[in-house]
Amino acid sequence: MKNKKYFETNIKRWNELVDINLESEWYDFKGFMEGKKSLLPIEIKEY
Repeated sequence: MKNKKYFETNIKRWNELVDINLESEWYDFKGFMEGKKSLLPIEIKEY
């Protein structure tokens, strides 16, 4: 794969940030798991 090192680095960094993002108020993971929608009406309409 041409970009193998890039993808491996990207996945490694993503995995390092998962726990931080799960605890973030901005992501509101708990609310998401409880069914809270974070999309704006225009985003839902486009779906």
